[in-house]
Amino acid sequence: MNPIQPDLSTEVLQRVSRLVKAGETLCVGVSGGLDSVVLLEVLSGLRAKLGLVLSAVHVHHGLSPNADAWAQFCQTLCDRINVPLHVARVTLRRDAGQGLEAAARDARYAAYAMLPVDWIALAHHADDNAETFLLRLFRGAGIKGLASVPPVRPLNERTRIMRPLLQTRRSDLQRYAHDHRLEWIEDESNDNTTFDRNFLRREIMPKLTERFPALPGSINRAAQHATEAQQLLDDLARMDLRHAQAEEEGVVLPVSMLCSLSAARAKNVLRYFLSINAVAMPDSTHLGEALRQIRECSEESQLLIDLEDWKLRKYRNHLILTATQAPDNYLELERAWSGECELELVELGGRLSFMETRGTGIRKCLSSEPGWVIRRRAGGEHLRPEADRPTRTLKNLFQERAIPAWERDRLPLLYHHERLVWVPGIGIDCAYQCAPDEEGLAPNWTAISIT
Repeated sequence: MNPIQPDLSTEVLQRVSRLVKAGETLCVGVSGGLDSVVLLEVLSGLRAKLGLVLSAVHVHHGLSPNADAWAQFCQTLCDRINVPLHVARVTLRRDAGQGLEAAARDARYAAYAMLPVDWIALAHHADDNAETFLLRLFRGAGIKGLASVPPVRPLNERTRIMRPLLQTRRSDLQRYAHDHRLEWIEDESNDNTTFDRNFLRREIMPKLTERFPALPGSINRAAQHATEAQQLLDDLARMDLRHAQAEEEGVVLPVSMLCSLSAARAKNVLRYFLSINAVAMPDSTHLGEALRQIRECSEESQLLIDLEDWKLRKYRNHLILTATQAPDNYLELERAWSGECELELVELGGRLSFMETRGTGIRKCLSSEPGWVIRRRAGGEHLRPEADRPTRTLKNLFQERAIPAWERDRLPLLYHHERLVWVPGIGIDCAYQCAPDEEGLAPNWTAISIT
């Protein structure tokens, strides 16, 4: 080992130990390439010191004729170092209006989101960060796009992503791999310079770094400056939301606030609103046009702005963000409930959970009975959430609670022996409500968000 070079294992140990608690589960995304092989080998040697439960995941895209061989290589590698491997086979969305690279990335992160782990460790390094900055710059990205790749970020409600090699140069990883006699695979697509990143990596970066040797470090500092500037813009957006007494986290935005701000600040709030709801950011032209329509729309007028997988609707002088209608197969939803504390309803794009309570919620003693089922709305349902009022139509209750029509068919309805018991945003049928001193289960419906 060259003593002049920093010890990679020590660096990774310091970075990961600040994040991971003993006993937590960490899964390494391993493609079989040099970067991920080095990260897996380093973490494998550190798992005892860190006290973590280590595993690995290989996403099989099926794009290359060598894809099966790559999966087998990763399996052999993991068997050698005694790390469990999960091979996730994915199908890319070719009709999503995005390039192959973006489709493959989305498929990988969707696969990561399905893993029941605390952490996903990815092998992005300093050279990757510099390349990402330049690619976004060439595409006209704003401050948010130019910000550095985050070393840590949430993936979903349970799992976070870490990038322990983000401060490490690719040359240091190559040196580590050679010093430790590691083997890895070479993806033949890395030679295809029709892909923008490959073109930048193979044709442009070598010439730039020959002329400007400190370029990768300089780019990463510029990306960090952009990160700090974006943090200030986010702080400003939160201040504007608080001033308007709007929720900082939510899917509703007052139109009056956007009309009261300057165009630049209104755009900033709208960007922040879309960002916290994990909506793909429209380009500046489309964002400006959306803001123009919002500010010029009369109070009585309806407005619908299409954001691909999402729609922004005006309802009662508020903007409400809703998911684009799911395929017709979601209409057939019928799921049994046997007292589980959590159910993911992919058909409706959300998660149904039950929290133990006392004096509120559904009577817990009834949850063990058979006959519980979750369905979507079909029309003609009735519910009696208040004992001092008669049974009423669900349509009437929706109207009274100002639940927009486009949201109603996307809500899970909980039944017991064909009797409607609970509806999100409405409440529980009075015959099933807990007594003040009785144990209960409080149902909660939330949309699943993947960032």
